[in-house]
Amino acid sequence: MRDVTFGRYYPSKGPLHELNAALKLLFLVLYIISLFISVSYTGLCVCIIFIFLCIIVSRVPFKSVLRSFRSMIILAFVSSVIVCLTHADNGALAAFTVFVRLTCALCVSALLTLTTTPSEVADGIQSSLSFLRVFHIPVQDIALSVSITLHFIPVLQEEAEKIYNAQKSRGADFSGNLAKKASSVVSILVPLFASAFRRAGELADSMESRCYGSGPERTRLHSAGIHEADVLASLLFASYFLFTISVRLLLW
Repeated sequence: MRDVTFGRYYPSKGPLHELNAALKLLFLVLYIISLFISVSYTGLCVCIIFIFLCIIVSRVPFKSVLRSFRSMIILAFVSSVIVCLTHADNGALAAFTVFVRLTCALCVSALLTLTTTPSEVADGIQSSLSFLRVFHIPVQDIALSVSITLHFIPVLQEEAEKIYNAQKSRGADFSGNLAKKASSVVSILVPLFASAFRRAGELADSMESRCYGSGPERTRLHSAGIHEADVLASLLFASYFLFTISVRLLLW
């Protein structure tokens, strides 16, 4: 469990770490769109090459990116198997395409959390969704919820590891058939959920004691602006996105 890095920030001085969080969220959405509009081998290859280049530029070890979503890759595999079974013609090809798309989407999502702190993600979401305030949608509360979730992912991972080691020291056996493993996992899930609810209650009491939400909208200590690196990254990503659209329209 220690190897799971999803939701954990990887400190580095890579160019992606310095980009504006709101721009990175926009790039994430547009990249996933480019994945699903690419129907040819050329388009998918361009998407794969682009995400590999992003990993290299970010200076995040490739192993860390893979470890961050290796547990979720099972969902991509199951989805591709379902696609293969439901497609009478070219089922294997359709399954491979779905697997590549989902894997790349997971990879770029992991890269976002590895290069952006939870606080920056929250600020980026708040900036990106600021137009929803016209409809009286609590954008700041949504951003705070996302930030708290990202902060608690590594905490719960460490808590699960502690419970797992404690149960093993008490003689719990996690081997055997599937039914036995499922019954053994209950001994981890029950105290893990109890710990999660306890932490949530403590956090709610702490926020309430600090009068969170009872006054005007909270301001930021540091306001993220648009710099030259953000403009350059936007131009590069726009070139990539326009190229994928051209590939889709020209059916290369």
